[in-house]
Amino acid sequence: MTFEYMLRLFLAWGIVSTFVLCFGNRIAELSRKNLIGMAWRFLAYWLLFSVLGVIYGKQLLTPFLPSLSTLINLIQQEYSASLIITDRPSFHIQLTGTMNSDLPPLVKGDQLSTFANLMHFVVPSVFFYALMLAWPINGLRKRIGLLLLTTPTILLFTALTLPFQLVAFNEHALQKLAAQSGSMRADPWLLTWAKLVEDTGGWLQAFAIAIVGSIALQNTFTITSPKAQK
Repeated sequence: MTFEYMLRLFLAWGIVSTFVLCFGNRIAELSRKNLIGMAWRFLAYWLLFSVLGVIYGKQLLTPFLPSLSTLINLIQQEYSASLIITDRPSFHIQLTGTMNSDLPPLVKGDQLSTFANLMHFVVPSVFFYALMLAWPINGLRKRIGLLLLTTPTILLFTALTLPFQLVAFNEHALQKLAAQSGSMRADPWLLTWAKLVEDTGGWLQAFAIAIVGSIALQNTFTITSPKAQK
């Protein structure tokens, strides 16, 4: 069992444990009817946002591409990154890196392009918003307030995951090219983080962010239950 595999198991265990510790009692207070209703609401919102994400994901992510490019250039210095969303292959983010120095067999000025599916952005966002809408909170104003705070949280999640996932695709390509030319490249730390994010899945990462966001909001928004209202 590798260290990375153990780390993924530990992350999954930590997420479930945090959820139980923070919300176990509150969820236990909910009736079976409310729990079923929450599950159905989550499913309905998940399906709705999935469709909207597929249709409008490109328009939603495009304004953030310059910021993502800046983040990519901050976490690595081997090339200058630029991002576009291309329809071929269908709705993929294209990362084009212009080499800043020689890296055999590439030389300064050469370009390397890789592609990542747009779903890397859509799936975690859909999961997060569906969970926040399904969460049992009393009052429209509180619900709107929660959703307003959800947006910066999902942007933070995207900043911590998507740039590393994109860089990882380029890094794999660079390592293959280096191996073909007879040179070796050590795995950088950002590749290890990208593997953790990618292999564990955006689902668990988004779930963790959702829990952290909910914990931060407990003192602001009252989570209701039938027993609490009596």
